[in-house]
Amino acid sequence: MKLTPLDVRKQEFRKTLRGFDPIEVQTFLEMVAEEYEQVLEENKQLNRKLVEYETKLADYQETEKNLRETLLNVQEVKKQSEESSRRQASLLVKEAELKALEIIENARKQARQMRDEVSILQSQKESFINRLRQILISQIELLSVLEIEDAVPEEAQEYLENIRARKKSAIKRKTQQLRREKAETEEIEDEDSQ
Repeated sequence: MKLTPLDVRKQEFRKTLRGFDPIEVQTFLEMVAEEYEQVLEENKQLNRKLVEYETKLADYQETEKNLRETLLNVQEVKKQSEESSRRQASLLVKEAELKALEIIENARKQARQMRDEVSILQSQKESFINRLRQILISQIELLSVLEIEDAVPEEAQEYLENIRARKKSAIKRKTQQLRREKAETEEIEDEDSQ
């Protein structure tokens, strides 16, 4: 079953004698859901770009095919030309071949660039999914620590508070890192679109 941001927001926990602070748990779930929604939206955008690049790549391949057919047709015309117009036809064929080869080379170059961009987008997509997975694992571990806290003696509370502070700090750092990486990715995409 896929986990959605709504599932996270509606998640309910068992209440115990010394249970969780409901406001803290709800705030935490809201934060996880927002991060999850953000990553899902980025994933959708990457998928849209991937489809767009694949369409462009198919167009370039179709152009290359048409150019090859044109080149073959020109070569066929060359063979069928009469002897009296051979020089003129030969010159036209050479010019057409050079132009066609130039266009084919440009199309191949652009197709290679598109493949590279598609590969980068797929890599970014996998990276976003992995980061989301790590965030969720981290949050689950934090909830586990909070559950354990209710079951330990009072002398261990200080140690658990220290763990909680370190976990919150790690979550904050991870969130800032994700935002920086997202901003860098958007900058790169803006530069590419220009």
